[in-house]
Amino acid sequence: MRRFWLTIVLLVVALGGIGGYYGARAAEELPPFRLVTLEGDAELAEPIALNLVYGSRAESEFLRIDEAGSHYSTNQSVFDDLFRYNYRYPEVEALVEAHRGFMRGKLIGDYYTDEEWVLHAVIDYERVAKEQLDAYFELNWLKVDTGKSAGGRYRIEAMQGLRGYANVIGLQRRDQELHVLVQYSGSNASDEQHLGVLDYVVSTEDGGLLRTVPVYEATGMNANSSISAVGDNQVSHPDDYALLNVRIREEEPESPSVTVSGNRIAVEAAPTASQYYSYRYETGELVPITIEPDELVRSEAERTWQGLYYRDGVLTRLEQADGRIVLHRYDVTGQTEHSRTELQAEQFGDSMFYSPGLDGDRLYAVVSGDPYRSADGSFDREGIYVIVVDSTSGELLYKGEVQYDGPAEEAAGHLAGLYSFNLYVRP
Repeated sequence: MRRFWLTIVLLVVALGGIGGYYGARAAEELPPFRLVTLEGDAELAEPIALNLVYGSRAESEFLRIDEAGSHYSTNQSVFDDLFRYNYRYPEVEALVEAHRGFMRGKLIGDYYTDEEWVLHAVIDYERVAKEQLDAYFELNWLKVDTGKSAGGRYRIEAMQGLRGYANVIGLQRRDQELHVLVQYSGSNASDEQHLGVLDYVVSTEDGGLLRTVPVYEATGMNANSSISAVGDNQVSHPDDYALLNVRIREEEPESPSVTVSGNRIAVEAAPTASQYYSYRYETGELVPITIEPDELVRSEAERTWQGLYYRDGVLTRLEQADGRIVLHRYDVTGQTEHSRTELQAEQFGDSMFYSPGLDGDRLYAVVSGDPYRSADGSFDREGIYVIVVDSTSGELLYKGEVQYDGPAEEAAGHLAGLYSFNLYVRP
């Protein structure tokens, strides 16, 4: 048996060396690129990375470009491919790096962090009957300065007698109290649908459950109804409020109408009502928020996209249609009125926005040309730009460009091979 495992280890080492060697050789032959600052604060480029594809449909390479240069996927060793966990959220990776002991075994779930504490919560189930599961949430917390951690397991009483599921949709700390927002959904023995949100308040001193605050409850709706939290990342930060999106779908019609148009068949669906609420942790108050109607209506000629972001008492709805972005901002504290900012891609050097996103008051986006190749295989664009804009005023804070890091006479040909832009901002 020892000889067997020794053979496996030697084989992996050999593969790692061969894979790393040929990956490095292949990457040496691929063109280098770099994100270069054109105007604004160059420090804003430090956390920016742009994922792209280089080549053609027949043969292509994935790469990441930032201010340090280009990093091709072929330059990854076999060890990276086999053993490195690619976290979906950079902030989770940062927590793992900073608190390895506490984060061990906690790669799924929801997180909260501030200067003093780190929290982690995840849903767990226990089968008590053939078609009955009891739902719990497991909550763990770490005091950063002492390195001491504790935790507990708490039953979600509202799920008793329901066939369904639960999710953690919010985590906060207020002094020595930890708040866990739990959304639950399920049907009882009479097939009546239940949907709700509870705020479980736990003491950091002894882990005891101090109180359970009913935030929202509804019954008798369609099973496809849902409640979700509005946020801009998986890791929560200190905030007085949680933003909830409640989507209540009516029961499906008994005899839905069917519309046939060409080769498309549309079946009448039950109407869905969407309502946003702010929940204040300190008072347990739930207040509805009025959202302006969509401005950018989908058409066959335009690509449209919407995103909702919440941070520090401000809910922002981002609408994008090709070369236009409209930002609506709502102060959930009621201190300021709704505001609106509109941006045009032409302001920043080309005709289209790609991969827009918000981080606080900053809008990040790629600006370039038409996403489709012309008959000769080229793209109609002025360049590949990355911008950072103050979302409250529209002021340009940073503009950079992806440039070829080699002989000038080769630049146009290599830049023409880049496409499929995906921007992300590291924490």
